[in-house]
Amino acid sequence: MTTEQRGTTDDRLLSVRDLKVTFLSRHGSALAVKGVDFDLARGKVLAIVGESGCGKSATAMSLMHLLPRRSARIEGRMLLRGSDIGALSEAEMNDVRGKHMAIIFQEPMTSLNPLLTIGYQLGEPIRYHLGLDRAATQRRAIELIDLVGIPAAVQIMRSYPHQLSGGMRQRVMIAMALSCDPDILIADEPTTALDVTIQAQIIELLRRIQRRTGMSVIIITHDLGVVSEFADEVIVMYAGRVVESGSVYEVLEDPRHPYTNGLLASIPDIDDEGERLQTIPGNVPNPRTVTEGCWFHPRCVRKGERCEREVPTLATVEAASRRQVACFHPVEHNELRELSDG
Repeated sequence: MTTEQRGTTDDRLLSVRDLKVTFLSRHGSALAVKGVDFDLARGKVLAIVGESGCGKSATAMSLMHLLPRRSARIEGRMLLRGSDIGALSEAEMNDVRGKHMAIIFQEPMTSLNPLLTIGYQLGEPIRYHLGLDRAATQRRAIELIDLVGIPAAVQIMRSYPHQLSGGMRQRVMIAMALSCDPDILIADEPTTALDVTIQAQIIELLRRIQRRTGMSVIIITHDLGVVSEFADEVIVMYAGRVVESGSVYEVLEDPRHPYTNGLLASIPDIDDEGERLQTIPGNVPNPRTVTEGCWFHPRCVRKGERCEREVPTLATVEAASRRQVACFHPVEHNELRELSDG
């Protein structure tokens, strides 16, 4: 989106331009992220949506410099307050992680060290970034445990990860991410490993903390219900590309890209008893393959000859809207189409 559509440059905390992520292996290279652009405004929540393998997590991990350098090549510009964090060394990036940008992973049990107590792990970023002594670090850690709604904070500090439930471990991960008051919180599928009740609690916790602190959030998810409840803006990714972007209301209420339309049409409606659940035909393309034209066209019921030859770029669909769609044959206003040719 242009500066005029988003606001002034000062409103943008993070700007990503032409981000590409290529994974290298003995089987060849795979372009997982193909020229992604987006902005994150101060105090806003941006959702990145798409099915598994679309490049959501690769985008998030590249922002944090957490992809292995030997097997992943990152290109493009990632501007945090105007400074390109993509050009930072590992030592310089250590000062950014935790203090300015923090991440919550989808599986807390594999993210926490099973050999160290919760108190030690929670205190580590506090000691590193804030330079507090032992007593002050413990006080800050207890404050964070209280903030994320875990009772008996002192007892939790002495506990090990295996002694906590999945929901409590995820709350600890949130507390660790918030320990140094970061400007940006990245939540990568933060509720995937949790049951439905705990999922709702974690999302409500994140929403409450975001409103209280005013931090910016990037939430990576495939759950459109989470997007509708939590996010301000959304970008929809398919096969490593952004295919639609705009406000949550615009995108979810009136999807214009056939893929976004397909995702929404695939959501079960409890009022339509006996109705067959719609699916998007076909499969996600292999990132190692080279496909001419639009990557979605083999699965799209609206495709034309141009779709098979050319790759559509993001373009504003209406002068009065911030909505952008990468499609030669976008869905018309308020038109929820069937996903099959029949």
